[in-house]
Amino acid sequence: MTKVTDKLIHSLNEKTSIIKNELLKLKEENTRLQEELTQKQINFDKSQVALGELKNKYNALKLAKSLDQGEDTQALKKRIDAMVREIDTCIELIDE
Repeated sequence: MTKVTDKLIHSLNEKTSIIKNELLKLKEENTRLQEELTQKQINFDKSQVALGELKNKYNALKLAKSLDQGEDTQALKKRIDAMVREIDTCIELIDE
């Protein structure tokens, strides 16, 4: 082989090695980011559950307060019916 060919081969080998190292780094970073994303998704899901629980507690508190204040019976029945429908919807979703 000629000197020029040897230099080209050597240059290609070096560049290939650099690209392989860069690929390895990117794969490691990708793995780390996927793990981070998974953890953030878990935290988000927990927050959503907590938010739902707080909303339910708030609605129950509003309902109890309206009972104490003697709110209009018809309006109170509508609120209870809406809550029952929401519970039924949740149960249907769980059954699926």
